[in-house]
Amino acid sequence: MAAVRTRAHRLGATARRGPGRPLTGGLRRPGRAQRDPAHPSPRGLRDQRTVPARGGRTARDAGARYWGAGRDRIAASATEALESALPVFEPQAAGEAETLSRRVTVEVPGNVALIRTAQDWSAGTLYREKYLADVKPVKDRGVDFLATHPESGCIAARNIAEESTDGAPLARASTVAWFASLDHLMTWCRSHRTHLEIYARFFQMIGGGEGSLDVAFWHEVSVLPSGSVTTEYVNCHPRTGFLPLTTHPRSAVTA
Repeated sequence: MAAVRTRAHRLGATARRGPGRPLTGGLRRPGRAQRDPAHPSPRGLRDQRTVPARGGRTARDAGARYWGAGRDRIAASATEALESALPVFEPQAAGEAETLSRRVTVEVPGNVALIRTAQDWSAGTLYREKYLADVKPVKDRGVDFLATHPESGCIAARNIAEESTDGAPLARASTVAWFASLDHLMTWCRSHRTHLEIYARFFQMIGGGEGSLDVAFWHEVSVLPSGSVTTEYVNCHPRTGFLPLTTHPRSAVTA
């Protein structure tokens, strides 16, 4: 059993693409966005419209079509560097955090990053099969890479197949991943082949001109301040969640 509770987190505005909706994000502060010339705007996001955003405001697509937009949509980034207390993630050796018949808590370093991505193809007709055949397998491989390559800065990642309360599979899924820092997450997104392959397959899927996208996707990105994450593990695999952090100076393990 694993329990992770969060509070008082900094939440970036959701970036969403769904049935008939372009990708959206929170209002970008004038002069805040710093586009990286080495990583130009993702292809395919230049022709999107202005759409309603949270709180009745209007958000232009320019707030979400460049690398680094995820950081800029977090309001705290205007006044805080969001630097992580864990600049380098070096996981412990497997077996050092045995939880069998023990209750283990881990103190999570400040400013780790959490990303949840969601996919909902329940209403899909035009793009459902394309997504399941061409995009989802590539996305799943990218998550598997993160889960098995700590040098990426990813502490934990998993694909989650959603079910109804009676256990029946649903036509939607989520991905949840924790990164040592927001910079680790942004670096993987803009430069690693596994994420660039996801991007390429996604835009290949929507580039056929079949009609409005009828499969929904969205991202939720948070940066968690020190003291805002509480973890507890009982009878868990030693690689579960934050257990690989138990050798970090700011982590603690108790029986």
